[in-house]
Amino acid sequence: MCGNSVGCKAFRCMLYIVVMIVCIAYLVVVTVITLRYGPNAQPLEIRVPPVAVELDLSDETMPWLSFVNRSTIRFVNRKDHLNITIRRVEALFMYAGLPVTCMIQTKPVQLPGRSVGGVELEAVMCDSGGKYTHGPFPYTESMASEARGKGRLRLGVTMNVRAGYSHQPWGWDVLLQPECGELAIRIADSGRVISSSNNNTDENNDNNNNKNNDNVFFGTGRLNCVVTDPLWVR
Repeated sequence: MCGNSVGCKAFRCMLYIVVMIVCIAYLVVVTVITLRYGPNAQPLEIRVPPVAVELDLSDETMPWLSFVNRSTIRFVNRKDHLNITIRRVEALFMYAGLPVTCMIQTKPVQLPGRSVGGVELEAVMCDSGGKYTHGPFPYTESMASEARGKGRLRLGVTMNVRAGYSHQPWGWDVLLQPECGELAIRIADSGRVISSSNNNTDENNDNNNNKNNDNVFFGTGRLNCVVTDPLWVR
């Protein structure tokens, strides 16, 4: 301890001032870096070209939607200085407010500055709130009638995106919830024969013919998504 001498007091005062200056400078640098390079000015854009879809309504208990080409959603990094990693995308498709199918990203996608990357989505059973499994799905026949009668079908969409933004040595984890509106499906064809093997007996053939129905629909889906501000940043 240097005691209460004038020189010691002056030294402590100078030390406090230096510490305060360093802290303020650090806060200023972090703020400037975050405002300029962080996720506040949204760097991501989502582009969804028309997608080929299959909608299987042959099982009334579990309607099922899938993308024929899984690599359909493209993320665009619009910033030169920012590296982005799309870690997980979860999309939930609903009819009349009830879940039809959940799709998740199959592998992470790296987006260096000013680049575009395709995200593969695979239809799966969701951990919660995914496919409707509480008894027969109440709107299967309604979906089939709408698809068959109007030649189109609309499904509500909610999407969550977990991503990482980085500008060395800084990094941010973000949760995004793009506004996607509805998946508008234009039906092009229906009907499919479901075969259990190539060497069918007559009985199997009769059973397969019973499975040949027009409750499997094929068409083209259109989806517009806008990436809004992150729900949280850390």
